[in-house]
Amino acid sequence: MTPTRHSYTIMGATGHIGSVVAKRLLKTGAQVRGIGRNSERLRGLVDQGAIPYTGAFDDVEALQEAFKGADGVFAMIPPDHQTHDYLAFQDRVGSAIARHCATRESNLL
Repeated sequence: MTPTRHSYTIMGATGHIGSVVAKRLLKTGAQVRGIGRNSERLRGLVDQGAIPYTGAFDDVEALQEAFKGADGVFAMIPPDHQTHDYLAFQDRVGSAIARHCATRESNLL
């Protein structure tokens, strides 16, 4: 019997925490979808087998695409040092994550 290959989506895959999570999952043979703001920074994970997703963390449609069919998601709100209203940014990202998890297509709850 062939083991099932699990799929995980990692938010902030190039950050301090997300990169460790992504690399460890890749070493187990899992399929990893890495979400990051910068495609160049995702290149190292892509070279290890990750599938890149570049976009804004508060973009509901982009998150839905990256989360679609995943067995698990490492969801976090990465810092955005460019924003003028950090609390509003956190609210938007948290709402985008929650909106996807509440959809019928989500198997994450």
